[in-house]
Amino acid sequence: MPDRADDLRESSPGPDITRHNELAVRLAAQQIVATHLRVHSDSSEAFWPDISLDLSGASLYEFDLSACNLGSAVFTDASFIGRTSFEGAQLSGRLFLKNVNFAGEVTFESVNVAAAASFTGANFALPATIRSANFEGSCSFDGANFARNAEFAETAFNGPTLFHDANFAWDASFTTCTFGDSTQFNGSVFNRDADFSGARFIGDVSFDGCIFKAKLSLTSSIFAENIYESASPENEEVIPERLVEAGQSLMRTYSNTGLQPDLDQAILVLLQAVDTTVPESPEHASALADLGTALHARYEYSGNSNDLELAIEALQLGIGLAASDSPERANRLSNLGIALRARFELLADFNDLSRAIEVLKQAAELTPSDSPERANRLSNLGIALRALFENSGNAQDLRRAVDHLRESISLTDPDSYALPQRLSNLALILMRLYESSGDEVVLDEAVELLRQSVALTSRGMTSNPAFVSNLAIALHARYTSHGNLADLDEAIVAMRSVVSGLDPGDRLRSAYLSNLAGLLQDRANVLGDQLAMDEIAEAITLYRVAISSADPNDRSIASYRESLASLLERQRNLGIGIDQ
Repeated sequence: MPDRADDLRESSPGPDITRHNELAVRLAAQQIVATHLRVHSDSSEAFWPDISLDLSGASLYEFDLSACNLGSAVFTDASFIGRTSFEGAQLSGRLFLKNVNFAGEVTFESVNVAAAASFTGANFALPATIRSANFEGSCSFDGANFARNAEFAETAFNGPTLFHDANFAWDASFTTCTFGDSTQFNGSVFNRDADFSGARFIGDVSFDGCIFKAKLSLTSSIFAENIYESASPENEEVIPERLVEAGQSLMRTYSNTGLQPDLDQAILVLLQAVDTTVPESPEHASALADLGTALHARYEYSGNSNDLELAIEALQLGIGLAASDSPERANRLSNLGIALRARFELLADFNDLSRAIEVLKQAAELTPSDSPERANRLSNLGIALRALFENSGNAQDLRRAVDHLRESISLTDPDSYALPQRLSNLALILMRLYESSGDEVVLDEAVELLRQSVALTSRGMTSNPAFVSNLAIALHARYTSHGNLADLDEAIVAMRSVVSGLDPGDRLRSAYLSNLAGLLQDRANVLGDQLAMDEIAEAITLYRVAISSADPNDRSIASYRESLASLLERQRNLGIGIDQ
């Protein structure tokens, strides 16, 4: 058997009295300095005004300059051990922390520096908080290393700001920061999430060579008030046309991946393309149009209305600069129409819908009959006309929508992923036409179209429970009209398949559950109380779950409760015990 090692422990040396005394002296000296740099309400004599510090190369322990007032402070090559605080410090001069090492947590929260600040080459071993700070002069974090979270939220960088080759090992937050002058993150690496939500970039901004390895968030960020005005390239090596191409390439990548960092990077590149292309040039128009499309895509991703407003502005400018015979004009008009319809859905401004229909119609008219884009543009026009009917009540708008959707479907490849959606859209418009006209032939066609849509998804195309739910609704409408029990039974089977595959967090869960409950309630009415006890019990359960999972502000809850009360009364009348 192997030899057993002796269980011996190395003796620990005794305390180093010399080092202990030295540390005590350092801490006392730091405390004296800090005391005289704070304004005390009880004694003005303790405060030393206009004092500057130069502690270059020093080793500082538990250093605390919070709420201190001083001129300049230089700590080049210093080491900060333990927790360090500059919270609320006011410096009338510069702050130099070049090549310093922060071995503990550090905070610069609410610090104010009136002149230049330099953190060049600084190493932050633990979380760094530089929140709500104010840097009036230039500020450099070139080559800085943040080994843990870096928090810059609400900080104002009023002068030129540099983060060249900085490394962020953990999350970096620049939420609601203001960058008042040129800002450069060139060559920086963000290994985890980088959050610039709500940040304002007043001057030029560059992320050249920047690497984002996780999520990049630019929600509600603003890139200068003159973002759409062209600027001459400062770097002769930057070729504006290539920036436009790079932005387009990133958008194609986003279309394939659906990842927000790809979209955010595309927007950054296209912003630079807008700033560097010659005003009124074809490249400038293209950059604006592509930027508008990217911003609208981000609005669809995040729901932030600021992105939608900027998207519409960029698209309108891009169209205004494009020649009337430009082959890109139809595409840009189509994208503008889609964005305007989105704003109508958000703000309910009828002018947006009218303008959307106008430009979508122009886009369709400019698209050749053999173009693969024609089907998509006709579909978008049809959907917008349906929205017009919902506001005007004019059945002619609905019939025009039907015509455009029919043509769109006829031009759609049978294997296209878009076909199930277009079939479903046409069916929904036909159902509205049935409700308006009472034409049962139209309703029959809607049912058949929805069956085709569901069949296509079951063949392997992208599944959408909404298609199945729409089929159940159409079948129920036909049952109500014809009284054919087979339609009701088919509707119940369809709705059961939707409910069985529901995710607990599905935003339509309550609606789907209540729809199935309503179908079962109708089935119970046909069977009569004595034969429908199972249907009644299941419907009661479904309504209860629908109510419990609904948003408290959902107006449908009242109708769910009313239906539930009716079913509970029927159950009582049957003498069945009720589990409250």
